[in-house]
Amino acid sequence: MTAYRSARPPTDRQGLLEALGVRNASAEACFESLVAMAAHALGAPTALLSFLDAETVWVKACVGWDDERSYGADGSFCQFVVRSGQALWVDDVSRESPWSGSHLVQSHPWIRAYAGVPIEFAGATVGALSVMSPAVGVFCRQDEPSLLRLATVVKGLLNARIAQWLRQQEAQRSMEFARISGDWLWETDAQGHYEWLWGASFERKTGLAPERLEGQPVLGGPIVDWLGAPVEPPDTFEAVLHRQETFSALLVQVDVSGHRLIVARAGEPHHGADGRFLGYRGSSRDVTAQIELNRQLALANQLREVAEQTTRASNRFMSQVSHELRTPLNAILGFTQLMVVDHESGMAPRQIERMNHVHDAASRLLSLINDMLDLGRAQEGRLVLGTRDVAVASALKSALALVETAAAGRNIAVTVDAPDGLCVQADPRALDQVLLNLLSNGVKYNVDGGRLTIHARRVDGHVAIAVQDTGMGLTEAELGQLFQPFNRLGAGKGGTPGTGLGLVICQALLLSMKGQIDVKSCPGEGTVVTIRLPGCAAPAALVEAGVPAAGP
Repeated sequence: MTAYRSARPPTDRQGLLEALGVRNASAEACFESLVAMAAHALGAPTALLSFLDAETVWVKACVGWDDERSYGADGSFCQFVVRSGQALWVDDVSRESPWSGSHLVQSHPWIRAYAGVPIEFAGATVGALSVMSPAVGVFCRQDEPSLLRLATVVKGLLNARIAQWLRQQEAQRSMEFARISGDWLWETDAQGHYEWLWGASFERKTGLAPERLEGQPVLGGPIVDWLGAPVEPPDTFEAVLHRQETFSALLVQVDVSGHRLIVARAGEPHHGADGRFLGYRGSSRDVTAQIELNRQLALANQLREVAEQTTRASNRFMSQVSHELRTPLNAILGFTQLMVVDHESGMAPRQIERMNHVHDAASRLLSLINDMLDLGRAQEGRLVLGTRDVAVASALKSALALVETAAAGRNIAVTVDAPDGLCVQADPRALDQVLLNLLSNGVKYNVDGGRLTIHARRVDGHVAIAVQDTGMGLTEAELGQLFQPFNRLGAGKGGTPGTGLGLVICQALLLSMKGQIDVKSCPGEGTVVTIRLPGCAAPAALVEAGVPAAGP
């Protein structure tokens, strides 16, 4: 099935007459000859070929007619024939209504006898071929076939004319499409010289006037690909024309007026009736900007691939190093803890204090290593999460239990608003990790005597959990850097512990659970971190303390 639709003639009489170009008084030899034949065939002194639009009769050709070439349609012979679609044959119109009062009857040319047949075209009656005489009863009905045959010839002439009009419409439409698309059209002779160039975009793009190139060799150059690189094996536009090949979307590098263009061309050989090659007909379009965009996209893809490879290599290295470091760190943690609690070691209080510093530093380093391992798994897609139905209130209770001591130590008031029955689809351990990180941040980056508020609500099939603090808040610039690994936004300068990986890991975990995280903040007013996870109907036995309800 094709989407192409050719131009079609108008379906109404007025539109047809406009397309046929017959609503004018200029004489045309082909129609004049037919009218003369009608007058001769029926022995009439007057013959007319008339066309009717909404209000006017247009006399296109006539013999023996000295009156106006256009007149009002009301009450006219032509109007009757067109509206009835039948032949009209009257011996004495002076005795017939409504024509008896016509000025054609009451004055020159003193019409009495009238004979006329309809001109039918494209499913509509558009006019009449008629003969008239001042004598009564001079036309014989047996002559009607002669008049009808001449009317058929008129129809043939109109068919030829409408075919020409359709071709003009097609050409005009093609030109309009070419103008809108920015294309220009061209034609060459057999030697590859321009014979015709059309399109306003040609001069705008090349700086050359089309008429100056007529008779000149076609603008050629090397064939390139969609990145602007020469094709292999090398080829040129001139060689393609010489081979007389049909081509489409052929990219040609053209150097013209001191600059370089990439032009997409389509064309096919044109042959005469005898099969002789006459030249090419085709179209062209400037695609220089598109080629440049393709280059930039290709470069961006290459850079992204390099960055991804670098990240993967870095993650593998960090994972290997981290695993190697965990064993000695765990040993350091164990031995320092044993030394502190071993009362028989005889360590002085000052030594015990220093040993606690070693233990704390090793703990922070181990936490950093664990975060880096989690981040590496997330970035490489190696996180294996199993989503289940998890009770929001229970998960919040477990996470709050781990931060309540720190919150109480800074006199931070904690408020929880989580209706019973809220349930999400999540990996229990991953959700615990996310909530613990958000609540820990809400305490660490809060002010002494501040507030920490947790809201949980069901919204459009999801559950939103918002953690709001009353800390110093973040600027717009800081919010834009919030999810960059190891970027703590200057928090480390104030002595607040952390690795700068917590939110990055939270984001990766949430994405793996088909969730999302959003942060809003205002300097001096605090920060609100909202996570969203797919909601679910609360099961009969809700998950408690991060352990899923019984199930398969």
